[in-house]
Amino acid sequence: ENGIATSSLLPFGNYLVKEIKAPAKYVLNGEEHPVTISENGKTIEITHTNKIIKGKVAVKKTDSEIADLNLEGAEFTIYDNNKNTVATITTDKDGYAESEPLNYGTYTMQETKAPKGYLLSNKVWDININENDKTYTFDVSNDVIKGKLQIVKVDSENEEKPVEGAGFDVIAVNVNGIKEGTVVDHVVTDKNGFAYTKDLRYGDYKFHETDTPKGYWKSDKEYSFNIAENGKTYVKYVKNSPIQAKVRVIKVDSKDGKPLKGVKFQIRNADTKKLVEFTNFIGIIPMKTTTLETNKNGELVTPQNLAYGNYLLEEVEPLEGYIKVNPIPFKIDENSVLEEIKDLGTIYTQKVSN
Repeated sequence: ENGIATSSLLPFGNYLVKEIKAPAKYVLNGEEHPVTISENGKTIEITHTNKIIKGKVAVKKTDSEIADLNLEGAEFTIYDNNKNTVATITTDKDGYAESEPLNYGTYTMQETKAPKGYLLSNKVWDININENDKTYTFDVSNDVIKGKLQIVKVDSENEEKPVEGAGFDVIAVNVNGIKEGTVVDHVVTDKNGFAYTKDLRYGDYKFHETDTPKGYWKSDKEYSFNIAENGKTYVKYVKNSPIQAKVRVIKVDSKDGKPLKGVKFQIRNADTKKLVEFTNFIGIIPMKTTTLETNKNGELVTPQNLAYGNYLLEEVEPLEGYIKVNPIPFKIDENSVLEEIKDLGTIYTQKVSN
């Protein structure tokens, strides 16, 4: 127990002393020690040393979903039986980390810092170093941080009005394991104007409108967002401008082009068959009306916009000496010829002659 071993008395002669079994925890030392017995009763001392068994601990770190995606920056701490830190290792760009040689014994290992964009593992690995020069390798995977995007689509004129049927492509910009420009999801808004993506990996994304709901102008805007917290739903509000316009009626004499004042018109919704009601203001007092009248320039402009749809322009009664024109159908849609006029806004013009 003191590291001393004594032989029995040996006869005169030459001998070799060799270790045939090493102590526990130590490496067998095969060195031979020559000994000559030439004096009676003399004890010859030799010194024989052993090296303690040592081994290394290595980690190979990968993404739990993409097996060939190596993860850099994962930190692991190795503890002895007394919970003392004996080594800290960090994975390189190849997802590999290796400790210095550790003495024979049992250890535990824990991940103490996750790679950027990944969840920290709570697993504890048991290590038993009992073979010399052996590298004990652990394959460890991490779950990536994931979150969702909720798109809320509303009418730009009335943000309480949801817009159904808007389609969006969601595209990866800077996402570990996904090529830039990859469309990772396509979503369409429901009746509440909501659209939810699937779970998206940690990183930077963008999205844009691909399908425009009926009655709205397509948005060319591109939106950016970032997934950074696990389990979080990120909300983006997106507005669509409704297709709408005021209607300008120009009433002229068919022969000389002279503007006709005082001609009354109504506009009927061709789909519902109902007359469109407008609000005129007398001072600050609002007055509802379905009938509008041309001014001295033979023009009238609807006080409010007409929404996307099919309409009929109806002359209520002609001026004396003129024939009443038949109802004139027109549309307010993406194909209508619209113009922007200062102080009036978006205008659809209908010329009427008698």
